[in-house]
Amino acid sequence: MHACDAAAATASAEAVAWLNAQRVANGLPSGIVDEPSWDVACEHHVNWLHLNPDRATAEEQHDEVPGTPGYTTDGAWAGEHSVLDATFSALTSVGAEREPDYSAYPWGALDGWEWAPLHLMQLLNPALDVTGFYPGCMVTLGAASPEPATPELLTYPGTGTSFIYPREQAFEIPFTPGEFVGISKHGLQPPPVTGPYLLVFARGTGPGRITSASLTGPTGSQTVATVDDDTTGALGDVGAYMPPGGVIIPRNPLTPYTAYAASVEFAPNTGATPLTLTWRFTTGPLPNNFEYFYDIEHRARDRALVTVTPTVLTDGGPTPRFTLTGPRGEVVRLRRNPHIGPNPVLQTTITEAGVWTVCGTSGGRPTAYALVRHCEARDVTLR
Repeated sequence: MHACDAAAATASAEAVAWLNAQRVANGLPSGIVDEPSWDVACEHHVNWLHLNPDRATAEEQHDEVPGTPGYTTDGAWAGEHSVLDATFSALTSVGAEREPDYSAYPWGALDGWEWAPLHLMQLLNPALDVTGFYPGCMVTLGAASPEPATPELLTYPGTGTSFIYPREQAFEIPFTPGEFVGISKHGLQPPPVTGPYLLVFARGTGPGRITSASLTGPTGSQTVATVDDDTTGALGDVGAYMPPGGVIIPRNPLTPYTAYAASVEFAPNTGATPLTLTWRFTTGPLPNNFEYFYDIEHRARDRALVTVTPTVLTDGGPTPRFTLTGPRGEVVRLRRNPHIGPNPVLQTTITEAGVWTVCGTSGGRPTAYALVRHCEARDVTLR
């Protein structure tokens, strides 16, 4: 096995493990297994996409054309049976915290399809039990587990969970479910902000429709819209892109760190008895995209200027906090320089050689934003 093949195998194993962990955390069936030949098929299709960058529409990106550069029969199969254009990003550990972006995911990775609800429904489909993966491609329609003897409703976020983001900007092609209920116009940029799409999966029922749905929080009933297997419109048939079930869309963002109760009734198209479910979940914090630059500039003999500049602050988010620790464990205060640029610039002068460590912290309770903590160390040699 070549080194690149080993790297691809590791990526597929990690991706499948993360997807299984995401499903476990939400009470969805796990145990999905990786099929190595499908990993290769996904790699072939991603290669085909790179060699054919003019493929713009969703259908063109999924359908390989015989005779085009990089065409393969297994890559064509992967294109027709996969979700495309995203991957998983690991949340690495820094001390006791994870960083950066969204520290509340207990499965340790950011699902790159998280805000593409139709793609996410395919990944979290309770019937999915075999997949293949290559960065940018994951098989979701290759095999399905048997239907349960007793019909049931399952959800994302799952009951009793406490990490779902309180707001969402859904975007995917060819369309989002929200475009069928007037939440946005097709192709509108940037996407409108709603509450998190609440996914409902119907097992053992076949396709059907959501006949009623509600969402209640501390301030009372929230306005919601629903989309299901039977929803159609000028854009097409949304049910063709989702497993049996539907979505409940809060039209307005929810409140961070807040408990909600959702209810849904789902009527199978077979005429079987409708299924009902009420479940509770708690929202997590808002994402926190906190970053900074750490620079040391020699100014004179035995003197250096330390500069810390936050470069990205979350919209309306908390003011970051910084500490500078010297080689003997001493903490030195960083002072704001109001004469440099629009962003807050913190500086101090040091006169001792050795390892100097800056730690930046942003968010966490009592703010509404996720806790992000990141440290950088520099070995300073003074003249």
